[in-house]
Amino acid sequence: MGLISTMATKHFRNLLRATDGNVAVMVAFALLPMLIMIGAAVDYSRDLRVQTALQAAVDAAALNTARQSPGLTSEQMLAIAQKSVAASFGVTGVSDPTTTMVYTPVGNKNATIQVTARVSVPTTFMNLVGVKTNDVAATSTSTWGSTRLRVALALDNTGSMDDPPKKKGDPKKIEALRTATNNLLTSLKNAAGKDGDVYVSIVPFARVVNVGKDNVAASWITWNYWLPNDALRWCGSTCSRDNWDGSVMDRDKNSNLSNIAPTSSSTLFPATQASDSPVSLMGLSYDWAKLKTKVDSMKPNGATNQTIGIAWAWQSLTTGAPLNAPAKDEAYKYTDVIIILSDGLNTRDRWDGNGRDYSPEVDARQKPLCDAIKKTGVVIYSVQVNTNNDPTAEALKYCASDPAKFVMLTTADQIITTFESIGASLSQLRLSN
Repeated sequence: MGLISTMATKHFRNLLRATDGNVAVMVAFALLPMLIMIGAAVDYSRDLRVQTALQAAVDAAALNTARQSPGLTSEQMLAIAQKSVAASFGVTGVSDPTTTMVYTPVGNKNATIQVTARVSVPTTFMNLVGVKTNDVAATSTSTWGSTRLRVALALDNTGSMDDPPKKKGDPKKIEALRTATNNLLTSLKNAAGKDGDVYVSIVPFARVVNVGKDNVAASWITWNYWLPNDALRWCGSTCSRDNWDGSVMDRDKNSNLSNIAPTSSSTLFPATQASDSPVSLMGLSYDWAKLKTKVDSMKPNGATNQTIGIAWAWQSLTTGAPLNAPAKDEAYKYTDVIIILSDGLNTRDRWDGNGRDYSPEVDARQKPLCDAIKKTGVVIYSVQVNTNNDPTAEALKYCASDPAKFVMLTTADQIITTFESIGASLSQLRLSN
């Protein structure tokens, strides 16, 4: 019995030691799923890159189709979406995109266009286990009616905007500004699904702002500063309100840093007469032809007071006097935007500055004004056109809603590309994925 037990033990131990082939087989079986997982990760990484490109293509298609949708049939809109996706999607080595579209009108509000595109992506490693392709899809929905835009443009019309360009053949700053603003108007017009989706105001500024001489009898104008100050300088002893050119200067201190309604003497807007008055402003409108005419009429003259331009841009977004922005429909969401462009440092306002040299006092008033505006949720883009190696306009930079919304330009033609970029950004506010 002892001999049998000893032999059995010996054979059992030999069996345990004779496992070389078994281990190899076990390792092979263990490696197979690991290799499959690694290969799947590689294929999945490529799928993600394809999906990112496809998402960008359907985003562009949804917005582009929505812009052109008024008056079109669903079949026509689908054709636009398909063409847009095909043009934007540039990934090779995959199938051509298959694009579908769903158009959902909800009365006159909250209409949507949903664009979906799919492609087949050949696998590399997963092909070894019988998975030949992976399907990748992306969807984007363009909605109009849920978010509306109101954009106020505070545009520097000071004398330096007419300076000769540094390089022969380049446009003057005022010329580039006209071109850029008209391009922006076109972009915003195209982003509107229907009238009222996008409003724009134009506020040319220098030392003063011009509200239009047809407001001579407006209750929100004060004439307390009319005589014997600026008025006598420009129209002499025969000066009367009938000769007023429409210019107003900064409101009384504290009121000039708010959009408080003009109901008392300290909150009214002081009329003045200014030889360097810019063209009159234009309140919120979607009359694109009139907006363009206003832009084309801008003429540079005078000193720089960014504060008054920003203040009136804010007024243009405010319901009630003086500019009576249209009431907002509760069925919609709204995004209010101010774009302020200036080519120099603040040099003069109602109280400080000589019109030639930088005035830190004007800057000191501008910063709390922008703080007040941003607290209301208004988004501010600030653009400095610095063609003379001036210091950074710190107050202008401070006014931007975030660092990415302050842009420093060094040539006039950059105004055009910058406004194109801002226009594209604003259009995307109407895009929801």
